[in-house]
Formats: sequence, structure tokens, C-alpha cells
Amino acid sequence: QELSERITGKKIHIMGIVPGGMAYPLTEENRQALLQWIPEAIETVQMGISLIKQFHEENAAMVESFAASPTLYLGTVGPNGEHELYDGKLRFMDADGTILKDQLSPEKYLDFIAERSVHWSYLKYPYYKPYGFEDGFYRVGPLARLNVCTKMRTPLAQAEFANFKRIAAGKPVHGTFYYHYARLIEALSDVEDAERILHDKEVTSLHIQHHGRWNYEEGIGSSEAPRGTLFHHYKTDETGKLNMVNLLIAT
Repeated sequence: QELSERITGKKIHIMGIVPGGMAYPLTEENRQALLQWIPEAIETVQMGISLIKQFHEENAAMVESFAASPTLYLGTVGPNGEHELYDGKLRFMDADGTILKDQLSPEKYLDFIAERSVHWSYLKYPYYKPYGFEDGFYRVGPLARLNVCTKMRTPLAQAEFANFKRIAAGKPVHGTFYYHYARLIEALSDVEDAERILHDKEVTSLHIQHHGRWNYEEGIGSSEAPRGTLFHHYKTDETGKLNMVNLLIAT
């Protein structure tokens, strides 16, 4: 929320993101203010990590047994398997840690993900096509992202990630309670990454929008939302008017 307010002027319901870029540039004053906030943010996340690890030690039996569900996992990774949120490819992993598919392009998502309706829910259930509906159930989100990636991109988060990987001796961690720890490791990485971006001289550039004309009839992309891998799929007519929208939360 602090980042949102510094960039767009509002903590919630922001209006700063527009087609082609951003509505407002980041000012030098706000860049400096955010940089000064980084040490406190890192300390706060590290306090949270210490608390959750202490809880794990004091309640080991409960933590290890709480909703331990071996499943497949889906997440976004970089070219070397590093943790990634939006600028990468997709990786499927099975419950034993074997990589089923790697460096999958998001535009091919319909080749390996399908959905099925069930009579007892309004939701559709996505599954990994090659395994079928019964065996193709997979999880996404913080735990999945840390299970499928090979390393974190920032040093402090990487140190915690190494500890995370020791929980199951390098295998995927299936316990649902570990989502909390995974979220905190990601939060630490995000703060470190924010510091890197704030040191980039281009971050206060006034060139914040790109304008173009219609040139594609179809567009597909994916990113890692907090709750999991999110696919956007749009089709337009020759005037650029939308005639098909498909949003898939692959949870």
C-alpha cells in the first residue's frame, strides 16, 4: 500500500495503471522516501520469518501434519529455474519433485491445462491435461512457486529458500501450513527487488506510456498473482473491439 500511494497517490482502488504503461511517474522525492523505508521493511519481514520458524519448532507435529496434500505444482520460473513472477515461462512438477514440463510458453496453456465443471460447485476445476481430471490436480501460489523454482533471485531470500528446501530434503513441501513461510520468503525477495529497482536511474523517467494501434487479433499472457498463476486470453475483431475474454486462475 505504501508503494501504491507513493506511485499513484492512493493506497487502494488505484488509478495509476493505464493501457501502455502508468498514469503518473515516480518522483525523486518518493523514490528517496521508499529507499529510506527499505531497511525497516526488510527488518519487519525478517521478524515475521523468525516468528513463523519459532512456531514451526514449537508445533512441529501439527505443522507437518496439517493438510499435507501431495499434488502436482505449477509456477513461473526464469530461464535458469529462478523464482519469477511475471517475466518467465511455466513449469509443472509432480509430487516427488520431477519436472514434468519446463519453459512452457503461456500462449500454449490450452495444450496442457483443461477445466471441468462439478455438480456441487459454481467453480470450474483446472487440471493438468496429460494426467486427466482424476490425477491432474495441481496447486499454485506461494508454496507452489517455491516448490518449482530452483533458486531465489535475491541474497536474503535465497538464504531462507535454502532452509525451506531442507524441510523435505529437497523434495516438494506438501504441508499447507508452509504457505505462510513461503509467503514471507517471497515478501523478503520482493522488498530486496524493490530496492534494486529504486536504484535504477530509469525508475523516475517521465517516459511512462507507450501508445500503439491495433495489430493483433489475439493476445495471451500469464503472471503470478498472490493466489496463483493467472492467465489472460483476449481476442478482438479487426477494429480492436473485444469479442472474447478468458481469465483462468489456475488454482
